[in-house]
Amino acid sequence: MNKLSYRFPPFSEEIEFTENRPLFRLYLNGDQENPAGVLKPGDFGPPLVETAGETTSLTYRKSGLTVTVKLTRRTDQVTGSISLESDGAFTLRRVQFPCVAWHFVSHVDSLLMSTPWGDNIQRPTKTISEFCLLDKSYWVHDYIKRGRNEVIYTYPSILSMQYMVLHNKARSLYLACYGTGSDTITLNAKVLGRMSLELSVNHYPFLERGSWQSPECAFSLLEGDWHRAADLYSSRMKGKFRDPDVPSWMKDPARGWHGWAEIMMHREGEEPLYRYKDLPDIYRRVRETGLNTLQIAGWARRGFDTMYPDFDVDPELGTEEELRQAMDEIKAMGGHAILYTNGRLVDPRSRFWQEGGSKAVCVDEKGRPYIERYNTSAEFRIACPACGEYREHLAEKIGRICGSFGAHACQVDQISCNFGYFCFDKSHPHPTPSSNYLPGVEAQLRKIRETHKSINPDFFVWCEGCHERFGQFYDVEQGHGEEFTWQMGESMPEQFKYHFPGRIVTGMSKDLQQLCHSYCQGKPFDVQYATLIKDPVFTGLLKSFIETRKKYPEYFLLGRFKDNVGLTVNDGVRVFGIENGRGEGLLVNLWIRGAQPGQACEAYLKNPRPGKRMKPVFPASLSLSSSGQWLELNWQGPVATVIFE
Repeated sequence: MNKLSYRFPPFSEEIEFTENRPLFRLYLNGDQENPAGVLKPGDFGPPLVETAGETTSLTYRKSGLTVTVKLTRRTDQVTGSISLESDGAFTLRRVQFPCVAWHFVSHVDSLLMSTPWGDNIQRPTKTISEFCLLDKSYWVHDYIKRGRNEVIYTYPSILSMQYMVLHNKARSLYLACYGTGSDTITLNAKVLGRMSLELSVNHYPFLERGSWQSPECAFSLLEGDWHRAADLYSSRMKGKFRDPDVPSWMKDPARGWHGWAEIMMHREGEEPLYRYKDLPDIYRRVRETGLNTLQIAGWARRGFDTMYPDFDVDPELGTEEELRQAMDEIKAMGGHAILYTNGRLVDPRSRFWQEGGSKAVCVDEKGRPYIERYNTSAEFRIACPACGEYREHLAEKIGRICGSFGAHACQVDQISCNFGYFCFDKSHPHPTPSSNYLPGVEAQLRKIRETHKSINPDFFVWCEGCHERFGQFYDVEQGHGEEFTWQMGESMPEQFKYHFPGRIVTGMSKDLQQLCHSYCQGKPFDVQYATLIKDPVFTGLLKSFIETRKKYPEYFLLGRFKDNVGLTVNDGVRVFGIENGRGEGLLVNLWIRGAQPGQACEAYLKNPRPGKRMKPVFPASLSLSSSGQWLELNWQGPVATVIFE
C-alpha cells in the first residue's frame, strides 16, 4: 500500500501515511541513543491488507518478524494498535506508533504536552529547534531533549496523561495512547521543517522472542481548541482511574481544607532555622491567614535532601518527644502538620542502603546506578519501585510518621513529576527495563495508603506533581504554577484540573500573581511561610481569598472546574468558570494579570447564564452593569468573582 490517508471534515488537510511519512518505526538492538537498525513499513515490501467495515489491517513480514497494524475509523478519531511476532533474531527495543507527520504547522499553533503543569509550547517548530541547541549544562534535569530537533516526554513522569495536542482556537491535531498496562511510553515531537512536525507515541517492549501488542492509540483532527481534545481523551479514559478516597473532613464545608504554608527547618551545614518546639508558634501565625495546615521540610537528620529514605528525628532540632508534643499541640488548635518524605531518592550513606537497599536502585545498561544531585553533599541513587524492600521500608517510615511522631499528613516527594528511569537490573522483579515504574509506583503508593489508613483514617498524603493513575492513591496533587520548570512553553496548570475536577489539586502561590491564578482555578494554596511573614499585601489578599472559599464551599470545595469553556471576555483578561456541585450555578473568576491590590480594573464578560441572578462576590468594590448580552465589571484589585444562579 503506497498511501493510507484519513480526512476529518470540515478540514481539507489529511492525515496520511506514505513511504516518507511512515506509520511506524521499529528500533532494533543497540542502545537507546544509537539503535543498530530502524525498520519502516517500506522495508518490508507490500503488506497484506484486509478490510472489515471501518477497520483496516496491515500485515508486514520480514526475516522472522511479523508486524500487524489495525486501524479503525471512528466518528471522532482513528484508533489502532500494533503487534509484533519475533523469532528472536534481534531485540525490538522501541516501537514508534503511530507517527503523524504534519506539514501545516502555523505560527498561531501551540503544542500542549500533558505534564502536571501543562507545557504549552508556542510556535513549536521554532521553539523546539532552539531548545535543542541549548548547551546540555543549561538544564539541571535534561529530561526532555532527545537530540537534534526532537523532544521527548515520558509517561509516567514527567507526563501526567498520555496525550498531546497541536492546537489553535479553531483546530486541534490530537495524538494519544489509552494505556493502562505496565510499560513506560513517551510522546515525541520532532521538527521536520519550518512548518512541519512529526508527533509520535513511543513504546518500549524490549522484545527478544515471542509476541507483544501495544495499547490502543489514537489520532484525530478536531474542531476547536485544546479543550476538545481534552474532552475526547477524558471520554476514552473515563473509569480507567478513579478518584482517591479523601478523608471526609477535607471537603467538609464546616472544616474544609484550603492549602498549606511551607517552612524549611534545617539545611545541611547550616544552623537550624527552627526547632521542633517552635512549630506551634509558627502554626499560630499561619492560622491568622485562614490556612489550617503547616508543611514541614528539613525536619529529619542531617537536613533537607540528605540521608533518604531513613527519615530519623534530627537531634539538632530536638527530641522525638518534642516533635510529638508539637504535633499534638497543633492538632489541639484545629490544625494539621505535614512531614516531608521523598519517594524516589536513596542516599548511599543511609542505613537503608547499607543494610541491603543498595540492591533496590535503578541501573543503566552498563550496570551503573543513575545519580542525581540537589545542591547537597548527597549523590542520590534512584530507587527502583518494583523492589519490594524499598516499598516496605518507605511504608514503615510513613507509618512511624503517622503513628509514633503523631503527624497529621506527609508529603511523598518526586512521585508524579520526576523522571522515571528504565532499570536494567535483571535481578529485579520487573520483566523488562520499561515495566518498573508504572506498576512499581502504584504498588508503592498502595502500600503507603494501606499503612496510614490503618493507623489514622484522617491522615492525608500529598505528592509532588499530578498524575491520572498515581493520583488514585493519595489525597492531594501538587499542581505547579507559572514558574519555569521542566518545560519549554507557557505553563497551563489548569489542564490537569480540567480533566479531574473532583480531585484536590493545589496551586503554586509563591508570589501575588501565582496566588491569584490559584484562586481563580479554585485550588487550595501552596504558600511559602517566608512569603506569609514578609508581605502584608500578599497576606491580606490570601486571607480574603480563603474567606471567600469558606463562604462558597459548594464551588471551591465541591465544584467542577470548567476553565474558560463557554466564557467570553475582552482581550487582556483571564477568565475561569467553576460549576457548583449540583451544576445549578456558575462562579466566574476574572483576573487581570499583573494588577495589584487597590488598582482600578475593568472587564467585559458575555453573560454565560442569561436569565440567572448575578451576584457580585469579590471584592466588595465590584460593580456590575449590563448592556444586551454583555456585562461590564469594575473593581479594585487583580481578581473579581461573580456568581450566576
